[in-house]
Amino acid sequence: MTLKEARENARYTKRAAAKIIGVSENTIYKWEQGKTTPNVKQYLKLCKIYDCQLSDIFFN
Repeated sequence: MTLKEARENARYTKRAAAKIIGVSENTIYKWEQGKTTPNVKQYLKLCKIYDCQLSDIFFN
């Protein structure tokens, strides 16, 4: 699944996810568009709040 799908499945807005991770809403947008990528710690935080495995996002 994509980062956007994971976020939507977990019912988070970009704003809410950004606040929890400690980044801007624009950063979440860029990650979801593939313009930039999260670092490992950020990926792990995303997986925790989105309730998914890292492999779910990497091997979509």
